[in-house]
Amino acid sequence: MSQPRRGGPEDRAEIEALQRAAYAPNRAKLGVEPLPLLADYAGLLESHEFWLLDGDTGLSGALVLEIRPEDLLIWSVATSPDARGQGVGNRLLAFAEARARELGLLTLRLYTGEKLVDNIAWYGRHGYAIERREELADRVPLEGRYVEIVPFDLAAHGRDIYELSAGAANDGLWAYLGHGPFADFESFSAHYEAAAKKEDPLLFAILDRATGKAVGHATYLRIAPQDRAIEVGNILFTPALQRTIGATEAMYLMARHAFDDLGYRRYEWKCNDLNAPSRRAAKRYGFRYEGTFRQHMIIKGRNRDTAWFSILDHEWPRVKKGFEAWLDPANFDAEGKQKTSLDCGAET
Repeated sequence: MSQPRRGGPEDRAEIEALQRAAYAPNRAKLGVEPLPLLADYAGLLESHEFWLLDGDTGLSGALVLEIRPEDLLIWSVATSPDARGQGVGNRLLAFAEARARELGLLTLRLYTGEKLVDNIAWYGRHGYAIERREELADRVPLEGRYVEIVPFDLAAHGRDIYELSAGAANDGLWAYLGHGPFADFESFSAHYEAAAKKEDPLLFAILDRATGKAVGHATYLRIAPQDRAIEVGNILFTPALQRTIGATEAMYLMARHAFDDLGYRRYEWKCNDLNAPSRRAAKRYGFRYEGTFRQHMIIKGRNRDTAWFSILDHEWPRVKKGFEAWLDPANFDAEGKQKTSLDCGAET
């Protein structure tokens, strides 16, 4: 039998087709889109190892590995439906074990959905034991002093956000988003009705607690519990939210939930490299600039070079301390003006 070969960018189309075929049946079991179907394989091919088994008519299996300091993570092991029952999965797991030994790593880890009981049993037969369970990002309300983050509901929040973001004067709000501006409430509703049903991106409305009105939105996206990484994005701060204490608190609440409640180790912020306000906001909120992906995307017919920022779990205590010191009511005078500026200690 042939041995797995190292995959590269030239294999991307076949890899994506195999992942779709292998993981699509899990949609019904999980109730959400399986994470391998949401992945950016162009990026993964740069950061992970891909090992491929060739079949008679294409790829029969694919193993995706992430080499980490403390272990080797099996990010994905996929078998073509046409090759099931031929021992492809067994061979890929055996190869992963051999690769770990070659790298001098004593531990192999992997993630699978709790509802995928057949997968869990199969891994158990190969000697894998459940180490811990981790929560997925979900539609959980997050309550602050000034704002509340709640699952987006078109009937409850759509009209507020539309009225605060509509009109030519607000076109700039949409300049760097992948959607909008909208000509009317009907087209706005059509987009957001569909967006609210998605599991990734996971859409939240930002409510002003003083008025109860929805004044913006944000999402968790690129949700990858197997990597313990998650992104915040699709951020819309209407004029009613911009430059308010609530705007900063909203970003604090979402970061705190990702790190403290969900246990993520990497929290990402990405924006168009031309979007200077977003770049400034990322640094203000404690994100560290990592670099720019040139010609990364085409959005609304225009090139987008994407600037990447992140906060890591060991950095979060410092960032959290900065947020909480700034948000303390004692930091504001009777007119609501800050006494000291936000300092999350972001590195440049």
